[in-house]
Amino acid sequence: MLTHAHIDHSGLLPRLCAQGCTGLIYCTNATFELLKILLLDSAHLQRADVERAERKKKAGKWRGEMPVALYSKEEVEVTLNQFEPIEYGQRVELASGIQLEFRNAGHILGSAIAVLDITEDGHQKKRCVFSGDVGMKGKVLMPDPDLIKDADVVVVESTYGGHLHRSLQDTEDELFEVLTLIQTKKVVRIPVMLVGKDCWSEMVNVNHMMEFGVIDEEDMRSIHCSETAVEAWQVIQNWYQLG
Repeated sequence: MLTHAHIDHSGLLPRLCAQGCTGLIYCTNATFELLKILLLDSAHLQRADVERAERKKKAGKWRGEMPVALYSKEEVEVTLNQFEPIEYGQRVELASGIQLEFRNAGHILGSAIAVLDITEDGHQKKRCVFSGDVGMKGKVLMPDPDLIKDADVVVVESTYGGHLHRSLQDTEDELFEVLTLIQTKKVVRIPVMLVGKDCWSEMVNVNHMMEFGVIDEEDMRSIHCSETAVEAWQVIQNWYQLG
């Protein structure tokens, strides 16, 4: 069961499958669409790191251990064939007496809370809930996470621990500060790949800030999207249009 597409949750699946796992992998339909982009991009980046290191080693400029690609694009394609995408609210029998249902987690497009109902002798015995990453309420692009009213066992994602989320105003203030530092060349820009979570919300914040004159077109030149990011954004746009 895969709760969402972020690489820290999905990134080792091709490795797992290459080492002999042949079972079905369940996720939501939207998660599967994102995975077709992200896992192939992950394999590409790993191979690019290896090739770069080999060039540097040949030139006598490499120090330390050589990087290793954990899997290839071909292994990603094999893994994608093992996926069984399902809809939110659709109940699937994984094995005799064990049913899976995905509920919306409100984290990124396709993110899910996995609900397992386990029965024995025709009577429900236990409900196990795996939260995955749960989103905030009141986000611009994402629905609020579904409320799971009852469970016997709950496994909760705890990456953020007891931290409180900032307000939208605090986020906009920080973004303005970062853009100002970039324009004055007091920080170094480092490329990152964000999917669904803060990336798209920040783009909405940018548009909001431009409307009110907080930032201008010059600031917007500091923001760039890779081809992979554009592909992921197109999936997100298409999914909202379908919805």
